[in-house]
Amino acid sequence: MNDISLELYKIFYYVATQGNISKASELLFIGQPAVSRSIQKLESMLGISLFYRTNKGVHLTDTGEILYEYVSEAMENLFAGEQAIKDVYSKEQNTLTLGISSTLYKLFILPYLKEFLKHNNLIINFIDCSSSYNTLDLLAQGDVDIGIVSKPFDLTGIEFYPLNTIQEVIVATPNYIKKNKIKNQTDFCKKITLISLQKGNITREYNEQYLKKLNIEMEPEITTSSMDFIVDLVRQEMGAGIVFKEIVANELKTDELMEVSFLPPIPKRQIGIAMKNGKVKTKAIQKFIKYYSLKT
Repeated sequence: MNDISLELYKIFYYVATQGNISKASELLFIGQPAVSRSIQKLESMLGISLFYRTNKGVHLTDTGEILYEYVSEAMENLFAGEQAIKDVYSKEQNTLTLGISSTLYKLFILPYLKEFLKHNNLIINFIDCSSSYNTLDLLAQGDVDIGIVSKPFDLTGIEFYPLNTIQEVIVATPNYIKKNKIKNQTDFCKKITLISLQKGNITREYNEQYLKKLNIEMEPEITTSSMDFIVDLVRQEMGAGIVFKEIVANELKTDELMEVSFLPPIPKRQIGIAMKNGKVKTKAIQKFIKYYSLKT
């Protein structure tokens, strides 16, 4: 038997389903003469008559009915396959997996998240990361689409979209400063118990760089993986901690904590969206970057 193209069977399917060459041609976006020629060609290649014509349209012959039973099942399976692919593509385009630490989430994402989702029909999967380096590792492995991170020193292989700047401060309770009689930089360096994030953290590296430029050699005596823990320890007067100013804004306003001002201000630095170089920007990624670049 001669090879018969799928297109001929597709035309046969539409004509048989509609019972009318004119309606079939409209659905197929081809002219009626082309539809008629295709049916004639298929009949010739099969050596059978598939339709008989009436004033009201066309009807399947007995052999046409047999063929239609198989062709309709095949075509409907193909249509279902096409739709399944479209559904998967649509889901991929509208799903975003994002790596972020709890601190950056609360400061930069959560305040605008409800409004963002209200105007964008997206699915967001948040992956809780212990640090920006943890987020960057997940990016490199392809486990997240984008990450919210402190700007790393090395941007090799990373696209970085700045969102905002962050200010770090050294804080303590007023009573801690008073009882330890800390009045100047020398007192600070000798008497303070410094609390900071653990090593292997971009924020910790910036802090070490800051102290090094001031020729201050201070190794933190207490380290933790979370700024929230630092704040709790500072409240308990365990020492002075280096934290984002934004997360202790209320405590500074109420004088529960005070900013230790014996040292020059810590330079501001950037927080932004990181994405692996060469990654395709889905609709979800584009919408997220556009929205948060304007909001934060």
